[in-house]
Amino acid sequence: MAPVLPHILLLVTDQFRLDAFTPSVTPNLFSLAETGSTTFNSAYASTPTCTPSRASLLTGKSPWSHGMLGYAEDISCTEYPTTMPQVLDDAGYKTYISGKNHFGSLGNDTFVTQGYQSEQIYDGLGAGIPGDTNTDPDDYNIWFARLFDKHLNGTVPERVVNETGWDSKYYKPAELMDKADWRGDPGSEAARNTRAGYLANVEFVDEGVGTVLDILSSKGVLDDFLIIWATDHGDMNGDHYLWRKGYPWEASAHVPLVVRAPGGSSVKESDAIVEVRDVAATIYDAAGVLDAVRGRDPLMNGESVLPITSGDEVKVRDHLDLEHSMVYNETIHWNAVLGDDEETGGRYKFIFNAFEGTEQLFDLREDPNEGVDLVLWGGEDVRDGVLKRFREIMVKQFEDEGRGEAWVKDGELMVRKISVVYGANYPCDH
Repeated sequence: MAPVLPHILLLVTDQFRLDAFTPSVTPNLFSLAETGSTTFNSAYASTPTCTPSRASLLTGKSPWSHGMLGYAEDISCTEYPTTMPQVLDDAGYKTYISGKNHFGSLGNDTFVTQGYQSEQIYDGLGAGIPGDTNTDPDDYNIWFARLFDKHLNGTVPERVVNETGWDSKYYKPAELMDKADWRGDPGSEAARNTRAGYLANVEFVDEGVGTVLDILSSKGVLDDFLIIWATDHGDMNGDHYLWRKGYPWEASAHVPLVVRAPGGSSVKESDAIVEVRDVAATIYDAAGVLDAVRGRDPLMNGESVLPITSGDEVKVRDHLDLEHSMVYNETIHWNAVLGDDEETGGRYKFIFNAFEGTEQLFDLREDPNEGVDLVLWGGEDVRDGVLKRFREIMVKQFEDEGRGEAWVKDGELMVRKISVVYGANYPCDH
C-alpha cells in the first residue's frame, strides 16, 4: 500500500521583519508557533528582495544555483528543471495558489503561476482563500497562501545607536529625503507613523492567517497538514538609517520560519541555520520525493528541516551564503557568509561590499543588532582569525561554483563595479 502523504499548507507573508513576530501583534502566527510547531531562530533570506527570494522558494536553490542574483524585472522564466508545483503535480498532489505570487505577468491580468493547477492571483487588495473555505480539504493537497502585503515601510524599534557609527554614511536629514528614499532619518513623527502603518499591516495579515488555521481546525484536519510559515525577506524600517530591503543586515535578511510537521513537531525551537531554499526541500521530503528531485536537478541544494522538527538532527549546514547585486545605489552590492566558527564557538556574519571592496564582520550572538563592526573594532586577533577564516569560506564558495576571475582571482575577492543580476545558471534568456 502506498504511504499516506500529508496535505501541505504553505503560508508566505511578504516583507516580514523578525521582530514584528510577537504575541501582541501576531497572535495567530504566535499560536501556530506555540502549538506543535518548530520555530527556527536563525532563518534567513539569502537574496532579500522579492523576486530572487521567490525564485529560491520556487526551486529550492541558492541564488547562484537558480541564477537570480538580485532584484529582477524579467521574472516569468518557466524553464527551471524542477519547481515546487511541478514536482508535486508529478507526485500526485493537487495544487492551489492564492494571493500575490510575484512569479511574473503575461499581461492582461494574466499571471505566471509556475504550474499550480488552480489559482486566485492578485497584485492588490482583493479576495483570497476565504472565498474557498467550503472546499473539501481533500480537493487540494497543497495550498500556497500568499497573503497580500502592501510593502508599507515602518521603523519597528527605534534605531539602535552604537559606538562605532559605521552606518553614519547612510544618514540623510529629513529635509533632503523624498517619500521613496532608501536611506535617511525622516524624523521622529514620520518614523512613528510609518511604524504604525507597518505593524497595522502585519496585524491585518495575521488575521488572515487566523482565518485559514481556524478553517483547518474546524474541519478537524489540522494534524493532517504539514504547515510552513515563511517570508521572502524583512524590512530595515529605519535601522542603520536604511529603509526597505535588499541589504545584508539582520532586519532585511533575518526572517521568521515556523514549521508544523503532520501531527505536530517534537522540537519547539531550533538555532539551526536555515534559509528560504529549504522550504521546497522540506515539502519534497514530506511528499517522499526529495531524493528523486536531487537526481533530476543536482543544483537543487536546499535541505529538509523535518529532521530538525523531529529531533533527529540539530544542524542543517555550517555556513550560509547570501548575496545581492546592486539595488538602489551602486554601493549596495554585496556577498555575505553567515555561520559558526569552530575555534571561537561564535556565530558570525562576514560581509563583502563588492563595489567598494570593503568588509564587515559581526558577532551575531553578542551583537545581534550589528552595532559593532569587528573589522574596525575587533582587534588584530579577530582580523587574523575569524575574519580570515570567513573570507576563505567565501573564496572557496566562488571557486567551487566556477564564478570566474571577475569574482575571485588568486585566492582574493575581487571588486566588482558591474552588477550581475542573472547568473550563469539562470535558465531563460534575459
